[in-house]
Formats: sequence, structure tokens, C-alpha cells
Amino acid sequence: MKKDTRISENKFKQLLGISLRRQRKKLRLTQDQVAKHAGITRNYLSLIENGKRTGTIWTIHSIATAVGIELSAIITSAKEAVQIPVSQIRERLKNI
Repeated sequence: MKKDTRISENKFKQLLGISLRRQRKKLRLTQDQVAKHAGITRNYLSLIENGKRTGTIWTIHSIATAVGIELSAIITSAKEAVQIPVSQIRERLKNI
């Protein structure tokens, strides 16, 4: 029997935000820098990174472009993270 890999909307929002934040921090970019390039406010980017909002597909694409990766890579990264508890991912991000 195939394992059910569906995740809740809230968990997806968290994982998507974590993926975007990870890439931004890896590049040592501020939220202000990324938000300006993506054409959104820093506050809105913060909401997305913290899993409070998902944004439109275009907004996520704009953020991904601002941090130099493809939209598909962000979604794949979030999907792969499903197997890792969010608390562990957040802990790992502290070390970046």
C-alpha cells in the first residue's frame, strides 16, 4: 500500500517559508533586500517565511527569483522536508 504523503495546508506554509528563509540566509540577504527585489513589503515576506501566509504563485516565484533559485526548487525543498519535523528544521536554521 502506498504511503499517504499529503500534508496539511499549515504545514506546507511552514515548510515553504522555511525553504525560502534558508535560501535567503544562505545568501546573507536581508528581508528588506529580498522584499524590494520581489516587489513586496518586508512584513509580507516575514509572514510568508513564518508560515502565516503563502502568497500567490507569482509572489513565491518573485521571491524565489530574488534569492536566485527556481520556483520548482523551493517546492521540491518543501516537499522533501515533509519527512523532517518542523521543530528540527527550525533548529537547523539557527545554525545557518
